[in-house]
Amino acid sequence: MPTVFDRVIQLCYKLAYRLLLCIWYLFRPSTKGAYVAVWHGGRILIIKNSYRNLYTCPSGTIKRGEDEKTAALRELHEEVGIRVTKDQLKLAGRFFCTHEFKKDTVAFFEIHFSQRPKVTVDNREVIWGDFLTPEKALALHLSPHLKTYLKSRLFGLPPRAIA
Repeated sequence: MPTVFDRVIQLCYKLAYRLLLCIWYLFRPSTKGAYVAVWHGGRILIIKNSYRNLYTCPSGTIKRGEDEKTAALRELHEEVGIRVTKDQLKLAGRFFCTHEFKKDTVAFFEIHFSQRPKVTVDNREVIWGDFLTPEKALALHLSPHLKTYLKSRLFGLPPRAIA
């Protein structure tokens, strides 16, 4: 159950996100990010951020001087409390999409768990997380990168992949 302090932090995330949208609208930047598809028993971990109306998976921007896998590991731990090593992540592809006024290029990684990992949400940035079948996930309002990834995986549709 979120505390009053959690609600204040959520509001700060929403305001910061809205400000970023304005900046991205004005400058139309090119960004690089990393996504992690966490699989267990044929289900994928889907999360909901407090500041967006989209469902996604653990993901975020690659920081200056950071490689794709390091960014993926950092986001996985920050957003849902899962720690893994670089060699456990497998690159599923790189995808390009124009979204939120940005030209996004993302590296999409996968990890498969035989036992369900413990997912911890902070009720600040991430307010919900659960493992869903890909079909149930696709029925949600997903981030474009996650939707592309799931459709390419489920239906064999060619994603807009890049080198």
